[in-house]
Amino acid sequence: MIINVAHTKGGVGKTTIATNIAVNLNCPILDLDFQGSSARFNELRDESLPELKIYTATESIQGEAFDFLNKAKGNKQIHVVIDSGGMDNNLIREGIIYSDIIITPVSISQVEFFGLQDFEKLLEDQKEKVYVILNNINLQAKNNILVAQNFIEENIQFHLMKTMLASRVAYKEAYGEGKSVIEYDPTSKAAQEIKKLITEIKIIIGAL
Repeated sequence: MIINVAHTKGGVGKTTIATNIAVNLNCPILDLDFQGSSARFNELRDESLPELKIYTATESIQGEAFDFLNKAKGNKQIHVVIDSGGMDNNLIREGIIYSDIIITPVSISQVEFFGLQDFEKLLEDQKEKVYVILNNINLQAKNNILVAQNFIEENIQFHLMKTMLASRVAYKEAYGEGKSVIEYDPTSKAAQEIKKLITEIKIIIGAL
């Protein structure tokens, strides 16, 4: 399956989520971000850790990356994660078209909701495969979470994931060492969140 972590808004946590998914599904990443954040993450990985295959594309998806996408498309046994850049261009749209599942991170703020509405307009007939995940949130602000969930369910034609990712230092520290949070500290709350996310993704894939 092609799992695309995508949003045209930058700074929403796409790379953090994409790298954690890829490491824990043991699958390659196609890095479409001009900053190459997933590729940089891979450079930070210690040689003792399992190798993470990175494909890159700058103008269009070609060559080995293209071949692997076609192999993974619709295949429940073979996965690839796309780390989309925070922009709207032909390359990002190409990745969206290929995708079986699109995971869109959003935090709780009106600016983020506006960005989500803009992204929804862009996707047109791709909306059914989009799953919004609340990311970088304060779990103690339960009323704000409820407001965000209600807004998305009532105003956005995307699925809302049950998993939520909190604002935790572990995510940044793990990235800095080229590790998933499960590799970094398997007993941490961040690791528990990623395990829940992986389980939910597998359930979604199983239902397709």
